[in-house]
Amino acid sequence: MKTNFEFIDGHGHILPMPNQIPYSIKKKGYFNVVIERDRAFMAQYFIKWKRPISDETFFIEPRLEWMAKHNIAHTVMLTLSQFYCNGILKKDALEIIKFQNDFHAELQSKYPRQITAGFVVQPLFIGEALMECDRMVKQGLKILCLPTHYINDKGNFVSCTDENCCKLFRFANDNNLAIHFHPYDYERMIHIEDLDAFGGGHITAMVYLTGHFHYVFSCRNIHGRFPDLRFNLSHGNMMANFSMGRKSQWKDGRPDYFEGVTTTPEEELRAPNVFFDTIVHDHRIIRDLKEKSGSDNMIFGIDSPYPLGDGIDYVQSKIPKYPTYTLDLAEENDFITADEKYAITREHVFDWLYGKNSEKAAAVKKMIFAP
Repeated sequence: MKTNFEFIDGHGHILPMPNQIPYSIKKKGYFNVVIERDRAFMAQYFIKWKRPISDETFFIEPRLEWMAKHNIAHTVMLTLSQFYCNGILKKDALEIIKFQNDFHAELQSKYPRQITAGFVVQPLFIGEALMECDRMVKQGLKILCLPTHYINDKGNFVSCTDENCCKLFRFANDNNLAIHFHPYDYERMIHIEDLDAFGGGHITAMVYLTGHFHYVFSCRNIHGRFPDLRFNLSHGNMMANFSMGRKSQWKDGRPDYFEGVTTTPEEELRAPNVFFDTIVHDHRIIRDLKEKSGSDNMIFGIDSPYPLGDGIDYVQSKIPKYPTYTLDLAEENDFITADEKYAITREHVFDWLYGKNSEKAAAVKKMIFAP
């Protein structure tokens, strides 16, 4: 049954307008919005990268109209992956991060009923990262956005579970922040010549990075060390779910690798403070995620406005899509109940952002869904 009530997109992104991007960031090629041959692109010329801006909903005013059209009462705006700043000089990285965070703070201040915005820091520069966290908390931002992996002081990529990141987790714990992890920079970590053939890196490597992050995260019991923190993983945390049996066998067959690990893969997937979104594009995978991880920590997300988002209506398809298409199919096939779909699309995002049974969550819900 098609969703006929207002709901929340728990995973969205937004671009700044070209005139909002500082000249110094454009000049050094770190980020820009450009027109080339009558097409709009988001570009990072310093690494010879660009991607099409395929719809006007990449920008705020058209996005708000699109949200209203589709009954999306509110969107969680995560930071742009292009602003994680892995490998960028410290001075430039701090300038880029400040721009992204100020842009998001302004959006949340201007549109509090429609937008909850995240902020980003670079774990390599941990002192400055903690100061930036403090600055953004004072401006009312509640979501710390991190990549699954970053470049450490040895020049190596490492999962965001090391001591620097644990310092960020302690700050987040003390300030009741929610944390979101998103994969990026896969082509810099996985050196396969045809990795991106047919766009395959976005389909396979991105899912792998999240899976690897969760593997180390859960073995190091980060969720148990910070039980009051709420973590959220992108794209259904699919690999962790579908490799659960293999991890169980590995733990039984090679226990020497798991010294000090006291939890089982099944327990790790059902940790009450680890959330995951529904951006999986297949109602049968929703069924499988529910079976392995449960539906209580499942958060509806679209990955709007990107064409690889789930249920993006501007994408030409044999079957016309719309934002809750995958969940509606899951309900029609009895993979989830109507009550579960309601909770996934409206309630669970507040459990992640504020904690369960939070007075703050109740006040925010009242503001968002007021007549």
